[in-house]
Amino acid sequence: AELFRDCWYRYFGAPLAVLVDGGTEFKGEFFDLVQKCWKCRLYVTAPSRPQGNGVNESSHRGISKALHGADVRSGSELREAVSSAVLAHNNIPHPATGLAPVMALIGADA
Repeated sequence: AELFRDCWYRYFGAPLAVLVDGGTEFKGEFFDLVQKCWKCRLYVTAPSRPQGNGVNESSHRGISKALHGADVRSGSELREAVSSAVLAHNNIPHPATGLAPVMALIGADA
């Protein structure tokens, strides 16, 4: 919830919709608040059909690969390593679109 607020809402405002995989981290008070106060629609992929969330799962695999060799010894080092891996991922053009995710989202490089 904190990461969503600090890393998305603070910079971009409320999204119109969020696609989630139905994990427990997307249930509860925070996401109820997101839906009610921000008028944000929450779409949940079918648990028996992971293809519905394939793009997201693919990006997670890439970020996990980037973190594999990271020398992380504390929570703050992990947060920094994840932040760096996500920044790199978001600025590398995707082979299918030719666009980096950040370019597709805001129309400019980060």
